[in-house]
Amino acid sequence: MKFVLFIAAIIVGCAQEPAPPPPSTPAVVQQKQDSVDQQVPSAEAMVARFTKYQIAIIRKGSAWTKDAPQKIEKLVAERGDYWKQMVDDGKLLGMARVVGDGDIRGVLFFKIQDKDEMKAVAANAPAVKAKLLTADIRTVWGSTGLGANLKENAGMTKEGDTYYLAAMVKGPKWSKNADSPETRQATAEAMKHLYSLYKGGSLRFFAALEDMDMKLRNISILKAASAEEAMQMLKDSPSVKNGWNEPNVFEVKIPAGIVP
Repeated sequence: MKFVLFIAAIIVGCAQEPAPPPPSTPAVVQQKQDSVDQQVPSAEAMVARFTKYQIAIIRKGSAWTKDAPQKIEKLVAERGDYWKQMVDDGKLLGMARVVGDGDIRGVLFFKIQDKDEMKAVAANAPAVKAKLLTADIRTVWGSTGLGANLKENAGMTKEGDTYYLAAMVKGPKWSKNADSPETRQATAEAMKHLYSLYKGGSLRFFAALEDMDMKLRNISILKAASAEEAMQMLKDSPSVKNGWNEPNVFEVKIPAGIVP
């Protein structure tokens, strides 16, 4: 939590709102600017609405074989009610399914406060019980709006649109000394870059891990034309340029109604 509050203070103090159009600007341009400003909240408003989520990082389990995807599809068909109930109860906010055959299969997003309940939900998931998958639970603080329209879109049953899941891990120059001038400056520059992506519409979700000891520091969902474009967005961050963080990008499918 201390990490998130520190990030919040940096965003509020460093992200600058665009200057208003000059008096001579045509009315149509002024109206367009007003519309954009109404749609995208200020940095301060965004941070003020940060909320706690639980995420489950889904990986291949000990019983994974080449036919595991077909077995999982069968389990979903037979036990789809398990996840539907989670959605109906407002506990499951959505999922991002990783494209490809890597070890990480996806990320599930939950609004469950009790950690014991969260662990039970993950442990009782049909594919986890069958040891086809494993679920690594982490607490994060992130932007709001995730899964707001999931029920209306019945999103969990559909393929979804292409997004890019960005995972920032500790780099070679990572420092825990949040009070040092160097760390504060690095954080300020990184968050200004992050907020610029948010204002531009590329950053659709951001969350920082609560546990400072974890190698993974934050995750975000980006809308980009390609994995290369998404990676370049991350490489442009001062936190990556100065070695504080290292980026990873995964192409994911996210059903409608999940991402704000």
